[in-house]
Amino acid sequence: MDQAVSASVPAHTGKADTFAANVLPLIERLQSGGASLRSIAADLNERGVKTTRGGQWYAGTVRNVLAR
Repeated sequence: MDQAVSASVPAHTGKADTFAANVLPLIERLQSGGASLRSIAADLNERGVKTTRGGQWYAGTVRNVLAR
């Protein structure tokens, strides 16, 4: 791995961890109401919540946040 790339990995991981910690309560609240991963993703997209990279939510993206 390139030295510059390997040096940036902790910064990106930290940013993703912080983002996940901020969005996790909303995801857990929706999940506790019985929502599926797909419907949680749709709800986040409808609310205008972007992923940590500024993209759309998918069931897999929601699953990844829950797994963090």
